[in-house]
Amino acid sequence: MKTANSMPIKVHEAPECELCGATGMVLHENLADRLFHAPGVWNLRRCMNERCELFWTDPRPDSADIWKLYQSYWTHGNNSEPDAELSSVGKRRIKRLAARLLFWRREALLSDSRYLNQMPAGRLLDVGCGTGDFLAGMAQIGWDATGIDFDEEAVVSARRHQGIKVFSGSIFDQKFPHDAFDAITLSNVIEHIPSPLEMFIELKRILAPGGRIIIVTPNPNSLGHRSFGRCWRGLEPPRHLFLFTPRMLKALAVRAGLTPIASFSAVGAKSGILRTSSELWHRFPRSKPSPNVARLQLQEQIFTLFNLPVGEFSVLLASK
Repeated sequence: MKTANSMPIKVHEAPECELCGATGMVLHENLADRLFHAPGVWNLRRCMNERCELFWTDPRPDSADIWKLYQSYWTHGNNSEPDAELSSVGKRRIKRLAARLLFWRREALLSDSRYLNQMPAGRLLDVGCGTGDFLAGMAQIGWDATGIDFDEEAVVSARRHQGIKVFSGSIFDQKFPHDAFDAITLSNVIEHIPSPLEMFIELKRILAPGGRIIIVTPNPNSLGHRSFGRCWRGLEPPRHLFLFTPRMLKALAVRAGLTPIASFSAVGAKSGILRTSSELWHRFPRSKPSPNVARLQLQEQIFTLFNLPVGEFSVLLASK
């Protein structure tokens, strides 16, 4: 198999779950990269162990060759939910009021600063920081902000921001000391990681006692996936190696020795994930009309209000 620039890439069959060893059921066959045109065909499997719920790409690119799938790929488009960044003062007040009234949804509603707005400023690490915009905003409100990214161009761009530190490579390359950070965020990152459990264990090692980890990733049980199927933007074969439901993120946290604070799904109304899914749907003739994006967004808003895990993103808040 070769990439667009003719570099060979190795793959291996992955019919069994990485985490529990159960056989995976094929949900989608012969998926292609319709966004950035990496060659090859891929399947999406779901673990048949009902207590596991892991989804994964099969065959799987070899870890040493994964970087080759990103040669024509801009790794840091706006796929995250902007509401989880830095909202206006008025919007933050509204959300704090809503969190008091809808107490069962409190953690999900307090989404500003990627769910860190209730923590005092401290040492922050953003894994997959991209061009560093989020880190720069956090530095302005008092955080000691550090970022990591494997995309060299993004790292160069991020280093133009004043007041933040940005490193190139993986989190394992950095060899951070134990208890180095008070908060660690991963937004649309964990799905790209070849060994998610190893990542969770490393996150725990470098998190300070009482610190917080925040993970946001596409939710394979979302209404978008159920409606758009193989055209759902969150699949993104072959770069999305694994997909996680909120329950799966929580289970991984426990397995790594972290203490889950909350796991839930979040809407993706402003992220573009449903809009891009609709565009992918229209690229090929189909016998039925495209799902209605506006209707799906409204349904998500209603269903997630009652903690039904059908939003476009899975979110985990955990501590050490």
